[in-house]
Amino acid sequence: MIKNNKLKTLISSLIILLPTLFGVILWDKLPNEMVSHIGLSGETDAMSPKALCVFGIPLVLLALHLFSLWITGKDPNNKNQNKKAMGIVFWILPAASLFVSSVFYSAALKSQLNPMVPLIGLLSFMFIFIGNYLPKCTQNSTLGIKIKWTLENAENWRATHRFGGKVWFICGFLLLPCIMLPEKALPFIFFGIILLTAVVPTVYSYIYYRKQLKDGNYTAKNVVAEMPKTYKIITIVCLAAIVIFVPLISNTGNIDFVLGEEALTIEADYYSDITVSYDSIDDIEFREVTVDGLRTGGFGSFRLLMGQFKNDEFGYYTRYTYYKDAGCVVLSIGEEKLVIAGKTLTETKVLFDTLKEKIK
Repeated sequence: MIKNNKLKTLISSLIILLPTLFGVILWDKLPNEMVSHIGLSGETDAMSPKALCVFGIPLVLLALHLFSLWITGKDPNNKNQNKKAMGIVFWILPAASLFVSSVFYSAALKSQLNPMVPLIGLLSFMFIFIGNYLPKCTQNSTLGIKIKWTLENAENWRATHRFGGKVWFICGFLLLPCIMLPEKALPFIFFGIILLTAVVPTVYSYIYYRKQLKDGNYTAKNVVAEMPKTYKIITIVCLAAIVIFVPLISNTGNIDFVLGEEALTIEADYYSDITVSYDSIDDIEFREVTVDGLRTGGFGSFRLLMGQFKNDEFGYYTRYTYYKDAGCVVLSIGEEKLVIAGKTLTETKVLFDTLKEKIK
């Protein structure tokens, strides 16, 4: 596939690397640590060294891009695949690279743009694009809606992809108005629409399969040739890594508050450490209930909530707490707010009392 599309491969690869050029130009204006991950809610939720964001992430996306082209070309069922449908493989990751990097650089340059806005715009375009070309996909192991009934029956494949293309196309347009929704409602509506693109075509395919059985028109004949063993091994390894890695990160990690002679140092797993001198703290307040807020940047899991948040009371503020409500300590540092908390309400109260003594 790469061999027969050298120019398209070159152009798409250069687009993926384009953010690196932008990062080099702005190198001196970028902080030493930048946002490097976008969470499931569309929020940025991890920090990494500047060099990794500017050079590492585009290179990783380039490697994934080339691998996708290689594995798609290795699928024997794609030899006569529709050229426009194959174009999806060429342009998905270049578009993703431009979007991801725009979010990272916007956060690094202190832009208050909600990451969900460009995310919705990008996915809306992608859904419309994919919905237009999905019906043109012929049976294969790498592109399209790959479930038991579509892979076994050519007519089911065609019917499902015609219907699925309409669903993706409509959902692409439904995504656009989501930009105007309230921030708290945005992720739920957004991912609800995305879920429709997966569930509705699958249900349709099953209903179509049952109708075929009832009419006696279903013939189970797997016309899709087997993929090479290398593809299967890589797929299994990647899935195993995800199954192990995601639960591990989601349920581990700690926040340590080191109360030195002159300053408070917060040492956090999976996020950047910070040091706050006692002299810079203007006010300290203890609350038995934690403050509410929407994360706009940082790290969030089932155990930890850290990074930049926003609410009606403080506007933008920084937070280092556990996911479970254990009260909080609110520190006023100039015009900025820092919200911290221990694992339990008792730990948070002890932290407050000790800090209050240090600040005096």
